[in-house]
Amino acid sequence: MKKPFVKRDVLIDYTTLCKYIDKRLVDMVDRSFFGTVCNIVSFHIDSNAVMSRDIIKVQKKLEGSRSRTMYFAYNFTLEAVDLINDSGGAAFYMQDFPWTDQRLAAVRNSIH
Repeated sequence: MKKPFVKRDVLIDYTTLCKYIDKRLVDMVDRSFFGTVCNIVSFHIDSNAVMSRDIIKVQKKLEGSRSRTMYFAYNFTLEAVDLINDSGGAAFYMQDFPWTDQRLAAVRNSIH
């Protein structure tokens, strides 16, 4: 998986989101975020689901930030969404992916 784009402490508005995330995800953002300062984490939209280990790596990079974090991806596993929610973040994604990390890893391993 390609490294995600991470931007700390960004004043959120429509134009800024268009600059940093895939345009297909911009309209999914709740307008209550506009005018607030957030961290933006954008995973490559053509990648498969983002797993919890990917979220943990990003959260370590953002340690010490007091801003809420917005995560963008094509998909997240159930554990990844749980980590995002538990940290007070918000997940925005194009498709609901009702698989666990373990199931996704098993499928990926059977393909390779």
